Amino acid sequence: MRPILVVACLLLAMAPSMSRAADLTINFNGSFKRGTCAFSVKDVDLGTYQAASFTGSTATPWTQIVVQASSCTSDISTIHMQLSATADSTNPQYFAVRNVSGNVTGVGIQMMDRAGQPVAPNATTTDWSIAGVGLTYNFFARFTQTRPTVTSGAVSTPITIQFTYN
Repeated sequence: MRPILVVACLLLAMAPSMSRAADLTINFNGSFKRGTCAFSVKDVDLGTYQAASFTGSTATPWTQIVVQASSCTSDISTIHMQLSATADSTNPQYFAVRNVSGNVTGVGIQMMDRAGQPVAPNATTTDWSIAGVGLTYNFFARFTQTRPTVTSGAVSTPITIQFTYN
């Protein structure tokens, strides 16, 4: 019986050397996207006025501008807005008008946020908490006299709203 025991021990000792090993790697993939919102705002008509009626420090009535947010993901709570455009050369707190016809001078576009705070071109950041007030934000704008004389013509002034959010 001894020879059988020796053979069995030899077979057991050789068994591990006959085994083969292999490594297998699994890659796990995924991504995490930032929150998003979509925005819209309609063009605004500030009205038609007689240039001669501007006699010193004239301002037109305020016109409401509604900025609409939609499709915001649930992780968005605050939207930061900055209005960018050329500042008026006489008063940099106002937006310069851009002539379409004629040569309008002596007037700028004055803006304020819904709290009544001035919004200056390229400088003011307005924070909008959508969690507290919803998906619309109101600005207000008007023509304000910036020089002693206002000349006639038509204007169309582009103002860009830059949005960041968290």
